[in-house]
Amino acid sequence: MRCTIILNVAVASGIPAALATARQGVRAFGKGDTRPHGEETRDGKYGAGMAFAYGTRDAEEVFDLIRPLDHHIRSKLAEFDYPLRPADWSYDSDGDATILSPPRHLFQDLSAHRSPAASDTSSEEQHATTTPSTESSIIFTQPHTPPSTPSPLPPPFQPPTTIRRRPRMTTEVGTFRGDGSVSDQDPQVFFDKCRAVWIEAEPPWEFARQLEWFEIKLERNSEARAWFETAKQAGIGSAAALKSAFDTEYPPKPTTVKTVQDKWDRLQKHVETLTMANMLNRDKDGAAEYINWAATFDRLSKGIADTGGLLATQIRNKLPPPLKKLVDPPASFADLATKVQGVSRTRLEEEVEAENKMLQLTELVEKGLRTRTAPAAPARNATSTPQTAGAQGSNGQPRSQAGFGAFGARRFSRHTAEDQDLRLRPQAQRRTDYERTKLRRATTEEEYQRQVAEYERANPGLLPTEQRPYPLSPGTADSGTGECYECGYAHRRNEDHRGPKLKFEETNYRRMAGVVTNANGGRQPTQISLVDLYEIMRQQFGEREQTAVGANMGDADVQGNGDGASV
Repeated sequence: MRCTIILNVAVASGIPAALATARQGVRAFGKGDTRPHGEETRDGKYGAGMAFAYGTRDAEEVFDLIRPLDHHIRSKLAEFDYPLRPADWSYDSDGDATILSPPRHLFQDLSAHRSPAASDTSSEEQHATTTPSTESSIIFTQPHTPPSTPSPLPPPFQPPTTIRRRPRMTTEVGTFRGDGSVSDQDPQVFFDKCRAVWIEAEPPWEFARQLEWFEIKLERNSEARAWFETAKQAGIGSAAALKSAFDTEYPPKPTTVKTVQDKWDRLQKHVETLTMANMLNRDKDGAAEYINWAATFDRLSKGIADTGGLLATQIRNKLPPPLKKLVDPPASFADLATKVQGVSRTRLEEEVEAENKMLQLTELVEKGLRTRTAPAAPARNATSTPQTAGAQGSNGQPRSQAGFGAFGARRFSRHTAEDQDLRLRPQAQRRTDYERTKLRRATTEEEYQRQVAEYERANPGLLPTEQRPYPLSPGTADSGTGECYECGYAHRRNEDHRGPKLKFEETNYRRMAGVVTNANGGRQPTQISLVDLYEIMRQQFGEREQTAVGANMGDADVQGNGDGASV
């Protein structure tokens, strides 16, 4: 089909008819036998398939006729650069595309360039021989404009290498009165802010502008404005002169160096900020509160001497109970901070959950004891109250009071098995040991803290006994004198405490002294027998609990020692 287009153009342009006769061979070549390759035809030829079937002429003869025209026709068409449009050709009955009516200007231009004479044929043939045509070379391709090369993308934005500092806003400085009131700024802080504005100004300010701006920051009708007017009349020629005059009127405060006691008091206040309620909180960066607390603790403890880690041990004992259980006794402040930061958050959460359950149970027991009502009337011929399962008789035992946990709950200190055996000895023998092992009373707070640290280092997690004495707070009454066990002073039971509450270990030691000396003190901790605990649990949960055989505990009768109290 494409060969037919080329030959039609050649005939229309006046190419000799001898060369144009090749059109018939090409048409026959294009309509060749469409049988598959290798299949025998009627005339004894073998077909070459759809594309190269044999017709009336051999394919080689057709190419021999076309080769002389190939270069000439392609060069002429390229010279005139005439694009063929779909409207310029049609398909004949054989399915070949034929040019309908080439434009006149094409005929005129081609007629001016007739094909070369016969003498030139040899050169054409020589040229064709030099550059032999192939099947693809005879296919007509329309001229086209190559796509334009896209323009390169603009370079990415490069930020300036020099970062300009943001000038301090003048509103951040504020005004200054200079009257020493609480709401007024510190004089030296105010002047430092002014200097920062002058330094960061771009372009730099002249001194006249600095002086004018400084005057604006002094409030009208204030002591500072009055001073400035006087100083300006005396003459201020530079920023250094202004600084000197300002320091003369408002001298800097002397630098105060904290003493060891000041640092210790500051550290004690920081220790109290960590509680069981907030130590698992996270900051904006995701760090737990106890991690940040340890970092601040390590910084505040600098400059405080700790011989043998006694003070660090005392700080450890003030930690929330769940955290204290996971921190081993430290050797120094830095060691304590490292051990606190090394505590696993998962284990700490488990300890907090266990502590909360213990507190809930303690609160439940105390609530049950407070809400129990006495029987309407004692039973006739009731026997005396025997000793309960708690190993304590009812005579001489104080009633339960709010604010204390059952069995000394809320504390992780404990008694050993040997301590339990000591409590079963005769009272006289216990009193002898108590008076023999009493410690010397501390006269100062520092001495008391050292005694406490020594006790905690020697007896970690253990409660005091008559053979394991605990130091007494300075200024309080001596143990075993009928004093209040919680504050250390003598007062009536219904009166408020006359001092701060003592440590749990000291309270426990004073209570033991009151027992062995028969001097019952003030408010006592809750004493509960096992029968009382069972009845409280039954009243709270009995209606929902089922035994193994299906009996409901709520159906059981009230148990105990008759209708009387069991303590």
